[in-house]
Amino acid sequence: MGIFNRKKLIVTHDGAFHGDDVFAAAIVSEYFQRVGIPVRIVRSRDAALLAQARVVFDTGGLHDPSQLRFDHHQKGGAGARANGMPFAACGLVWQAFGMELCRGDRELFEKVDREIIQYIDAHDNGVATETFIPPTTAVRNFSDVWMILTPTWAEPNSREDMTRAFLTAAAAARDYLVRILKVMADDIAGAREIKRTYDTSAQKDLLILDRDYGRPLSQSTLGPLEGTKFYINRGSNGWSIEAVAVSLDTFEKKAQFPESWAGLKDSELEKVTGVAGATFCHNGRFVCKTKTKEAALALVEKALTLLEPNH
Repeated sequence: MGIFNRKKLIVTHDGAFHGDDVFAAAIVSEYFQRVGIPVRIVRSRDAALLAQARVVFDTGGLHDPSQLRFDHHQKGGAGARANGMPFAACGLVWQAFGMELCRGDRELFEKVDREIIQYIDAHDNGVATETFIPPTTAVRNFSDVWMILTPTWAEPNSREDMTRAFLTAAAAARDYLVRILKVMADDIAGAREIKRTYDTSAQKDLLILDRDYGRPLSQSTLGPLEGTKFYINRGSNGWSIEAVAVSLDTFEKKAQFPESWAGLKDSELEKVTGVAGATFCHNGRFVCKTKTKEAALALVEKALTLLEPNH
């Protein structure tokens, strides 16, 4: 692909990361390594830096493969697959580079998309996978993460080969175990703090958290609590407002932002909402961003006034 020339800068957003941008970075990195072009991945939202980059994904508000721009946060998103599953950045990047990584094997390309990429896209877009993917699809589960290191029939698989593969998997699992022990201990402590905020808050449908505990922990803690609809916390780039999910087993929200806000950002969102400092509303209508705490409070109070709960 001669369009790459000599530019090597790859940019995605800074702040919190998810499986979407992590796996997209893996795809882009692997592609450039295979074609022998060294790259540098930078995490930033700076417009000047984005303009210099050869590849930009999951930020920038533009999806244009001809310019190697792969965002899905703009109003209207970035399209969907034939089965209706909307693309997130990971899926967009896979569409651009996946066939190269699969060495032109269409069956392999589609299998990876069907069994891995679509699940990542679904999670990032806030949609239920069963709506688009048949339940018989073999998504990689936790055991598969380690079993994937087992030699295939086409690789050397002597007893010694199996032992080496086992030791590699065991080392990776040990690193994971150490990490998960730390994460789970912090989750327990964080859940207690979130619950304490709920218990002491006079307004249950809008909670102001003292810090960013991360989406999974915040959602899993607040979901079962009666009356919760939105929560606000300060992020790395301003303030974030998120709709509370009914549970982590579903993407159904207890409330959503108005349809007219979906996909808007900056001045467009300020004009529609009448809230100065409103900067972004996700197409899925479950996340909004603002510059200040005051703007976040004004935006969510307006949403609570305008919206009917989902149930």
